[in-house]
Amino acid sequence: RTTIRSRSCNAITTSLIGTDKIIVLANLSEVSGVSFRDDAEAMGRALVEAVSSATRYSIKIGISNICKNHNDIWKAYEQSFQTLSHAFTFEKGVILHYSDLFTDKELDLHLLNETDRFEFELVKLISKRHHNETQVILSNWCSFLVANHYSEETIKSIFTKLIFNLLDYTVNIGLDTSDISKNAVDMTAAILKANSLTGIHQLVSSYVTNLSNQVNAACERGCERGFEAALAFIQTYYYESLTLEEVSKVANMSQTYFCRKFKEIYGMNYVKYLTEFRLEKSKQLIIESELSLSEIARKTGFSDLSYFSKLFKAHSGISPNKFRREAIQRAKGLGELSAD
Repeated sequence: RTTIRSRSCNAITTSLIGTDKIIVLANLSEVSGVSFRDDAEAMGRALVEAVSSATRYSIKIGISNICKNHNDIWKAYEQSFQTLSHAFTFEKGVILHYSDLFTDKELDLHLLNETDRFEFELVKLISKRHHNETQVILSNWCSFLVANHYSEETIKSIFTKLIFNLLDYTVNIGLDTSDISKNAVDMTAAILKANSLTGIHQLVSSYVTNLSNQVNAACERGCERGFEAALAFIQTYYYESLTLEEVSKVANMSQTYFCRKFKEIYGMNYVKYLTEFRLEKSKQLIIESELSLSEIARKTGFSDLSYFSKLFKAHSGISPNKFRREAIQRAKGLGELSAD
């Protein structure tokens, strides 16, 4: 209050019981636009300096848009708290503006695509025990999250999802599920308790390094584990452009040895196995979704619809369109039987 009064600004301040948050409702009716932003920023900076000099507490400030009348005050309250929810990725003393963080950009779809790509690249590196490259990709990912101002809840959900996706991958390889599951649960709890992105980065970095050592130790004990790692990788990321070089490295084998042993074990070469797996996944999507065939082709690793249709017909004996029509007819028939 002393700091605000020293700036000759009319304002109401109050704390929220049970929280560490303080609300400042300032009357900046004499200014607007850029002037409002500058005045609000200056007030925020003064508050940061006052708290830092008088206490050992850290402080972060979220500033709402200006409200033109008292009926919009509730919006300022909501906006400032939404802004603070994004302060998780910033160091203490930061001042954030609602107008800088919330735009009409389609961030959700962008985030989904980037998250899939990040996980794909990370799993490849885990399987190869490339610790330095793993640290680089983790650092780049955290920088991406900071640059796009994602909230604490979003960031924590991304990393907890990553931990359980890695758990699924390692379970499919055949590692000891009891230890790995416990470690995954403990890591998730630690992520949820973390109070900064830096803390999460350190936790995940250590977890991924240990997991990489376990995966590679298992693969080195015999080719069976190596092929289980390769299959888990294929079945998880079949929609990506998976080269023989990438998959053989996941199995910790040379390309020549991998190709020869793969055919011995599974009765077909790697390319045919991947193609048939993708086609089976495409059938599931045709039956279970309303996606267009172009979207289904793309989601199952086929960049060209005509090529996808050609392979589908060779594999199933009918075109994707006919397969979908027959699936719809079968579903209608079952529905009529149920009604009877």
